[in-house]
Amino acid sequence: MPRGATGKPVAKPGGIAPPPVLRAVSYDDAFREAVVAFMGRGFSLTAFGGEIGVSRATLEAWRKRHRAFDKAVKVGEAARARALEAQLLDAESGAKVSAHVFALKWAAEETGREGGDDARVPIKLELAIRFV
Repeated sequence: MPRGATGKPVAKPGGIAPPPVLRAVSYDDAFREAVVAFMGRGFSLTAFGGEIGVSRATLEAWRKRHRAFDKAVKVGEAARARALEAQLLDAESGAKVSAHVFALKWAAEETGREGGDDARVPIKLELAIRFV
């Protein structure tokens, strides 16, 4: 790729611009409150990583190194389940109900993972729907 006067890569005329340089994010205690609030809106831990610009692997490393962050993630997982259940209870149509059930099952599987993304714990999730 051609380089400009500063030595940084530049796009060719009509080409694609080079990707921005992302700075590494280091752990901050403020992430404890942030992860609980973010997951409490129904988002996953992986989505939180995307929000702050780190990988899921980085978040898992932080959980191992920072006990308070690990506890905050556990609280966030419970808050996420509550948010997803509330959305399910408020859902009116079959498609929305199905989508919320899927989200709850996936959340339960993410919470039950140990040893990486491929390790799964069987989850049995039952749903009772009352028609009025």
